[in-house]
Amino acid sequence: MMQVRSLLAVTVATFTGLALLAGPSTAAPVRAEGDVATGTISGTTSIADDGTRDGMRVSVSPFEDGLGGEEIASDVSGAGGEFSLDVPPGDYLLTLHSTEFTYPTGGKPFDFDHYARLRSDGAITSTDRVEQAAPLTVESGGTVANVQVMAWQPFVVEGQVDSSDASLLKGLVVSLYDLDGTVAGTYTLGSNDSGVVDIQGSTGTYQIDGLKSGPYRIGIKRGGVVDEPQAGTVKAEVSDTPNVAPTITVRPYTANASRPTTGGTAPRIGVPMTATPGEWTRTEGVTWRYQWYMNGTAIDAGKQAAYTPSPGTLGKRLTVKATAV
Repeated sequence: MMQVRSLLAVTVATFTGLALLAGPSTAAPVRAEGDVATGTISGTTSIADDGTRDGMRVSVSPFEDGLGGEEIASDVSGAGGEFSLDVPPGDYLLTLHSTEFTYPTGGKPFDFDHYARLRSDGAITSTDRVEQAAPLTVESGGTVANVQVMAWQPFVVEGQVDSSDASLLKGLVVSLYDLDGTVAGTYTLGSNDSGVVDIQGSTGTYQIDGLKSGPYRIGIKRGGVVDEPQAGTVKAEVSDTPNVAPTITVRPYTANASRPTTGGTAPRIGVPMTATPGEWTRTEGVTWRYQWYMNGTAIDAGKQAAYTPSPGTLGKRLTVKATAV
């Protein structure tokens, strides 16, 4: 840990050679070689929907070390949520240790720590995702002030799923996917054992909690009957209104039950061939895309149901793929 020398000791040690001034001296203290002035990070701690809050610990560590970095300094916010940290010059990760603080209502600690981040308007606020944190740059003798770090409990996203076929709702799994594609939470309709009725008629209602802030992709699945991995999107954020996802309309998933056909005639040069999609579990509202292949290689001119073999296909194996969209 860096030792900060006494200004009095430094002044005495380096006073020789200074011109003596009549009356009180206005000269700044002279620092010994190698002595560096510290800087200050100051601000307030608060809780969403509850205002500034004292008793919350704030710490800083070298930004390049990330979460594993050693704490350089820490402070517990006092009256009005104010805190102040004296640190050497450098770039710092500021952490609000929310998980160490018991939430005033319900006596429950926060699930996540929070970190200082730079907003687009230049204000320094907070985030519950360390990858979105911004370095606080402290210069020698400088101050980074008005750092407003706020804590909030994990978010809850709620939404509805509708279907003209109500039988599709029971057992339907709603999943929220994070930015990196990992599953952040799931809910299975019709399996709620708390007594809450989550399916009424043709509408199902779900809630997924324990979420960090940010956008999520919504996926729905029910075995081989429903599969929509991109059913919608929702954003969890600090707001005066609930985080409500758009209503999703469920359609039965269609699956292929037999291979596409080409009319049953042997291919001939110059004679058109027409593919049909074969049997599928559902055809209502479904269209098909086609791709013809020659010896396993896609044919640029073969992107529709009808294809006329050219002389270049002589002796080659022709196949076709049908895709439901």
